[in-house]
Amino acid sequence: MSYINNQYIKLDISISDIIKIKVEIDENNKLIEDLDIIQDNPNIIIAYSENVNYYNIFSSVKILITDEIAFMKNEGMIPDYIENIIVNGEIYENNKLDINKLKNTFEIINECKKGNGELALEILESSEINAKQLDNYRNTILMWVGCQNNDLLVEKLLEKQSTNLNSVNKAGDSALTVACSNNKSSIALKLLENPDLNINLFGEKKFTALIWSCINKMESVALKLLDRPEINVNQIDEYGNTALFFACLNKMELVAMKILNNYQINVNQKNFKGITALLVACNMEMENVALKLLQYPDIILDNDNKYSILFMAIRNKIQSVVLYILENFEININQKDEDGYTILNYAVFYNMFLVIQKIQSYH
Repeated sequence: MSYINNQYIKLDISISDIIKIKVEIDENNKLIEDLDIIQDNPNIIIAYSENVNYYNIFSSVKILITDEIAFMKNEGMIPDYIENIIVNGEIYENNKLDINKLKNTFEIINECKKGNGELALEILESSEINAKQLDNYRNTILMWVGCQNNDLLVEKLLEKQSTNLNSVNKAGDSALTVACSNNKSSIALKLLENPDLNINLFGEKKFTALIWSCINKMESVALKLLDRPEINVNQIDEYGNTALFFACLNKMELVAMKILNNYQINVNQKNFKGITALLVACNMEMENVALKLLQYPDIILDNDNKYSILFMAIRNKIQSVVLYILENFEININQKDEDGYTILNYAVFYNMFLVIQKIQSYH
């Protein structure tokens, strides 16, 4: 690379090389990332333009890098000597560029941003678009469409062969994680019909589609995801939580049991507060899930949280869990909680006669 300034970049390119351009433009504090460009000219000038008048670009410029706003503003001012135009990362040959097709694409994106799904559908049904086109944040049209309550809009877009199901935006989110984070179950289920969909992608907070579906209580989506053999059930978010943690927190017993019955999991995974799925299951009175977790040979009752598993279970009157712990684990039955009560005190309070008998058998 010979030199860089605010608007022009001179490249020394070998014939047919693929060049990764990563240039920071000081004037606009813009970052152009991962643009794959194949050129046959060994010396090419590239111009980045947001506000610059296209007529002022030197005739030696062969590639124009721009964004959708600048492009739409200056669409009629592109000189013929510019060979390629890169709009938000998508490369177009200037002499083959279909201006209307690109405008239609941006119109659908903008209508989806405004929540006008019906109008976006009208444009989609009556116009040609480029389904791979990105916006400024590298969102695809499918990501924006996936935020709408319009199944037909997604269905029509998926019919476009150029639609990239697994494209990710700057945050790392895909169309599937966007749909799940926006609680759009029908959209997510429609996307999951495609076997080529990557279901394990996650954004900057490391929320996968499975984690999002458990956070938003999207049971049908979570179960559908768990039908896929490649699902990663052990992915943790940036706080250390797993999908099982959220399934327990939201009392999604079918989902939690499907995870426990069909996948190898780290049953002792703790989040950053030291809380395990077992503690959450006891707190949310999920008896079957708690009992299933307790049957894992490597289950650990200790946790970094001030609440113990046994006290959580007895406070929530889950007698079967309390009995299972008393029968299968070595515990100190004289231990007191932060209020000064023992397990026997709680058993008496709640008339748990079987627990009382079990504790008395220790003496």
